[in-house]
Amino acid sequence: MLPPRLLNNNKLAQALGMGMDKRFISHNGNPWEPVMSLPLDGEKLIDLFKYIIKGLAYWHWKVIFPSDSCLVKASYCTSAGAKLFEQLICCNAKHRININLGDGVFEYEGMQSAECSKLTVWRMSLYGAEIISGHTANEERCVNAYGITVPKRMSAASDFLRLMEA
Repeated sequence: MLPPRLLNNNKLAQALGMGMDKRFISHNGNPWEPVMSLPLDGEKLIDLFKYIIKGLAYWHWKVIFPSDSCLVKASYCTSAGAKLFEQLICCNAKHRININLGDGVFEYEGMQSAECSKLTVWRMSLYGAEIISGHTANEERCVNAYGITVPKRMSAASDFLRLMEA
């Protein structure tokens, strides 16, 4: 599907071509495998996940998150942040959903709090792609993006989200 789409978007084709990197990697001593990386606008991807969260919450539970009364946050997290989200996603839930679309093209798990319908927590993966946090010796590879929705009136949760923004 990609080549026909790139024929109509020269700017994107050039950006991807210039930023594409091919190499071999080995995870934990396993055989070397070819991998390809592409440049990615992380902010646009995070914005996409925010829209996906809003859409999924409406699709599954008919919940809407007005920007004047709710916060929606999505992010790729360090292992410490992911651990926190994994704990949140296991909390007491009114509803829980776990879907795999297109044999791994898009996978997501979400929960809606039993105490507050506008408090939801999400884990999402797009194509199983790994996102690398940086090009340093301490880089972390992330497969899952995490998201949360929360009413602004829930001060502790709202403060938590504001800390994540900083």
